[in-house]
Amino acid sequence: MQNTLSAVEKELLLRQQAMEMHKRKAVESAQSAADLKLHHEKYHAQMKEAQQVVAEKTSVLEAEAYKTKRLHEELAVLRRKAERMKKMEQAGSSMDEVLLEEIREYKETLTCPSCKVKRKDAVLSKCFHVF
Repeated sequence: MQNTLSAVEKELLLRQQAMEMHKRKAVESAQSAADLKLHHEKYHAQMKEAQQVVAEKTSVLEAEAYKTKRLHEELAVLRRKAERMKKMEQAGSSMDEVLLEEIREYKETLTCPSCKVKRKDAVLSKCFHVF
């Protein structure tokens, strides 16, 4: 009986030690999970902030690209005007020739580039391409 009692006490002691060890592991795991959750939230906030910065920089870049495109278009228009003025200056009194040349260029842009006969008469309303 004494042997059985001591065996049961030893088993009880071992089970209590195992239970304490499992409790410590559970507490450690809970702490680790809480730490990981905090890290996750921190990284998630950093990611959101980075996405916002990227979106802002993208919009700024698109705005600058738009401005650059408009400036290039304006530059092309001004160059054409300067070229026209040079032609008029060189032609002197023969302004009619310069104007006729200009009219010919405009008509050329209105005709089909392939056959050079048919006029462009179709406009895509979404992008305003002319065919």
